Amino acid sequence: MSEMDMALANLSQAIQALECKKTECTLLDESELASFYTSRGLFHFKTAMFDESIVDLNKSIEILERLLTEDKSPNEYARAKAYSVRGSVYHCVGENEQALSDITTSIEILERLQERGQLIEESMLSNMYILKNGISIRIGGYADDVISNSEKTIKAMEKFKTEGKPYDESGLAHAYMDVAQAYDQKEEFDKANTYYDKCIDIWERLISDGQTSLDEISLEIAYMNRGGNYYTMEEYAKALSDYDKCINIFEQQKRQGVQQDIIPVSMAYRDRARVYICVKNIKAAIDDYSSATSVLREKLSECPELQEVLDDILIEVQEVRQEFL
Repeated sequence: MSEMDMALANLSQAIQALECKKTECTLLDESELASFYTSRGLFHFKTAMFDESIVDLNKSIEILERLLTEDKSPNEYARAKAYSVRGSVYHCVGENEQALSDITTSIEILERLQERGQLIEESMLSNMYILKNGISIRIGGYADDVISNSEKTIKAMEKFKTEGKPYDESGLAHAYMDVAQAYDQKEEFDKANTYYDKCIDIWERLISDGQTSLDEISLEIAYMNRGGNYYTMEEYAKALSDYDKCINIFEQQKRQGVQQDIIPVSMAYRDRARVYICVKNIKAAIDDYSSATSVLREKLSECPELQEVLDDILIEVQEVRQEFL
């Protein structure tokens, strides 16, 4: 039996023993049972057994919420952890509304404990802010909440840095990115770019120090978004520079065999083509349109839904040819 199998078996045995005590009415404190369910739910989450994880976390939360209504003072930190893990699972399976609800509950509990002066794991709260922001940006309509939560994350991480404590620099960059994207939603592009500057500086440094390709993908998106803002602001030289950097990362990762989301890659080529049109470099624009369509065609057989995106770009290319060639 592997170590992981043994760990799971031990958790299951502990849960079974406590459930037997509960049935026999000899279990004095169900909080321990809830804690084991949370631990097993976290174990299932880490091993991508999402359905099993949610079942365990539902049981943990059900126990803790019942103890709360019965005025039996369950461990509030344990409640926050159970909600945070279940929210993370919901996020992984694409149930973003449920994820947002659970993560929000976790944050509210942790903030309340913090206000009371109780020591909490601050990195856990920071991670919840980051996760909530990512979900909120996907759902849309939560720009002000994202900015508020990100500022709390940034403040906490800067505090860690000042105190010489370890902190996740890439996480700090993501917090800056979240603020930038929130300002994008509010169409405050100059403010957005201020935060794109910050996350780009961090990721460029981390990558130069040998960080993973995940940071390169984040940097690629940041360049594309900032380039789009410069395009909207009619700062075409800066827009082209950012799109060049974005596309260079994609092409380098493609050579290394790193898989990426094709749609944003094709959009980067298309958007750079639009900038080239604004600066009257029509040949370069046509070349980029060709690259955008080629990227999509490579995956078209696997993802037929890309046909609609491809058709839109082909229509745009035809209009450019008729106007300029």
